[in-house]
Amino acid sequence: SHIQRAHALQSARYAALPFSYNSRIPPELIDRFCPLDTDGQNLMRNAYEYYQLSVRSYHRILKVARTIADLAGEERILTNHLQEALQMRFSVDFNKKRTLFSKRPSFFQDSLLLFQQTYRFGGNSFFSPCKSQM
Repeated sequence: SHIQRAHALQSARYAALPFSYNSRIPPELIDRFCPLDTDGQNLMRNAYEYYQLSVRSYHRILKVARTIADLAGEERILTNHLQEALQMRFSVDFNKKRTLFSKRPSFFQDSLLLFQQTYRFGGNSFFSPCKSQM
């Protein structure tokens, strides 16, 4: 199954390291294992600013996007993988019957705004919330 393939891919990727899963990537290795293209950097920069993400939340979204890419059989994290990870992060938690980020309106409205901001911005600079937090 695709889950077994993703698990095998992760095990091979991290064979020489003290962890085996994307969820265990330490902060200092995020850039190495979760690189983003320019569109992905722009999307995540806007999400980071708009949702006022913590660095920990930012990293968790990247790890989920890495897993989604693995499940899709993609070597690189694509924008649609980031979109799906963001959707998971800001969707309804049905066990608690509330939104995970209650300060904002629906995810779909936010997504539209983020995409408009992302593609209007069009910058090429690298964004690293870790550096901006220091």
